[in-house]
Amino acid sequence: MKKATARDLCKVIFYNQEGFALFKSANCYLCRALEPKIQRLIEKYKNINFYFVDVDDEDAQADMFRDYVDGVPSAILIKEGKFFPLKDPPNPDRESWFGYDYLDKEIIKFFKEEE
Repeated sequence: MKKATARDLCKVIFYNQEGFALFKSANCYLCRALEPKIQRLIEKYKNINFYFVDVDDEDAQADMFRDYVDGVPSAILIKEGKFFPLKDPPNPDRESWFGYDYLDKEIIKFFKEEE
């Protein structure tokens, strides 16, 4: 997972690249517990670039996405010049908010190729 700024994500969107961006904070216990699940997704989806934006880092300019990111952890999926903020899961994981199965299902649904 690569560290990114909001401007980096704008470039990913502009250049029609595929990506998964996680907005997190070092002080967030949910974010820390989510890291192993994200690592499993990185290993599974090698064709998708995974990024993280540290919302506490002023240089990250995370507020650029404030209308789409509500707290941490939050995530957006990027494809074909567009991005989609992940909704809160119907049954949040108590330890990491986003469960592995929920993220996997959303990635499959979003990146599914047109038939």
